[in-house]
Amino acid sequence: YGLPDINVLSNNTPFKPEDSKSIKSEININYKIIDSVNNVNGVQTETFSFDYQPDLNDHPGPSPSVLLQALTMSNANDGINLERLETIGDSFLKYAITAYLYCTHDNVHEGKLSHLRSKQVSNLNLYRLGKLKMFGERMISTKFEPHDNWLPPCYFVPHKLEKALINASIPTTLWNMITLPTFKDPTDKEIEEVIQQFKNGFSNEDVENTPLFVPYNLVTQHSIPDKSIADCVEALIGAYLISCGARGALLFMSWLGIRVLPTLDDSKLGYLKPPSSPLLRNVDDPEGELTKLMDGFESFEQHLGYRFQDRSYLLQAMT
Repeated sequence: YGLPDINVLSNNTPFKPEDSKSIKSEININYKIIDSVNNVNGVQTETFSFDYQPDLNDHPGPSPSVLLQALTMSNANDGINLERLETIGDSFLKYAITAYLYCTHDNVHEGKLSHLRSKQVSNLNLYRLGKLKMFGERMISTKFEPHDNWLPPCYFVPHKLEKALINASIPTTLWNMITLPTFKDPTDKEIEEVIQQFKNGFSNEDVENTPLFVPYNLVTQHSIPDKSIADCVEALIGAYLISCGARGALLFMSWLGIRVLPTLDDSKLGYLKPPSSPLLRNVDDPEGELTKLMDGFESFEQHLGYRFQDRSYLLQAMT
């Protein structure tokens, strides 16, 4: 679902940074480390790395099983649901928006950046985006009950009868499609008789004890909270992240309408430019001043097991 548009976006001209060779070598080293960990005690397990980025020009996208998981709510009581994909999608969504705002608004106060981020990651915004893409019509929100919400192949619900039952304010929990008579094109008189039968079949006490729901047909419609559609959007982001890599997830988010990538002159999506170094250049000897200020931080980097390529970031984080 949504793959044709994603394939169009993925045909962008690739941007290769100058240190692409070093990036590839570091990724290969990470793969070797992961493989060595997974081969401990001779046990072979499936490897996975967020550094892996497949070629999106030839990638089919997430498998149907992963998409089905992202569209299945926990209320369906099925063997799969969107909870795990939602967790990783929510985290990547916040990271991607934060990185985009940080790199594109370098002179904006961090409080305003947090405000801009909160507006984009809000459930209301995600719900609106999911509604525009009609995710709610694809979601699985209820448990499969053949007697209540299953429409057999080649069968249909007469629209006039369906509308009359809903307009008659008959609670959906008190009627199901298996009790309806078989009509192909019911007349107004036949519809009136069916409604009268339903009204005679339950008392006012049954109606009062029935929870109040928005009337809808259990067979052709379902009721989904706005929050669930927002969760589905996050789960689909997670599905594209684990299947198509970070670039694929960013392209999917751009297709949704979330601004996480810059737009080039030819309407294609580019790459974020790295932020400028925080090292002050308005002093006589910036490198020398940085060396003086970083005195004593070598032991801290040893404890971290990492040495910063641009040590001014470490100084900024400690200031």
